[in-house]
Amino acid sequence: MNLKTILSSLIKLFVASLILFVLFFKTFDITIVKGFSMNNTIDNEDVVLLDMYTYQDKLPDYEDVVIIKRNYSNIDNSSKSKYLIKRVIGLPHDKIDISNNRLYRNNKLICESYIKEPMECGNMTFYIPKGKIFVMGDNRNDSLDSRSNKIGFIDIDHQLYAKAIYDISQNKRI
Repeated sequence: MNLKTILSSLIKLFVASLILFVLFFKTFDITIVKGFSMNNTIDNEDVVLLDMYTYQDKLPDYEDVVIIKRNYSNIDNSSKSKYLIKRVIGLPHDKIDISNNRLYRNNKLICESYIKEPMECGNMTFYIPKGKIFVMGDNRNDSLDSRSNKIGFIDIDHQLYAKAIYDISQNKRI
């Protein structure tokens, strides 16, 4: 092989690598989780891989872990982060009930193996409107989520940001 052939191969490899790099970072993102609301699924300071395009043309599924943009009309602007990580519990037109510290969706008890500890909160009922989702943290007793009017329902078109797909720190799929 002559120098010209090697140089040509290296240039092609570099261009292909650059294209893959750009495509990867347009499709995926990486974030560092701040806070404890998703313990024990995702811990404070974990590095998480995000899929930025999953929800471009479809609704999230129940139990998806999602990144949402905070709705600043409901909270103090001095908050540390403009994004939250939570689990999808309810979709448009669902009824969510919390009764005797148990979670029900459309009158069916939801078994949640992923929560940190049994939930302790008052009884509540939510009817999820069209275009919204209901989210909760896995650390139910230390999570600001859709149960609070500071967060409330999440607007699919304006607040749903990405799907968390892999916890790099724990080397596990989410």
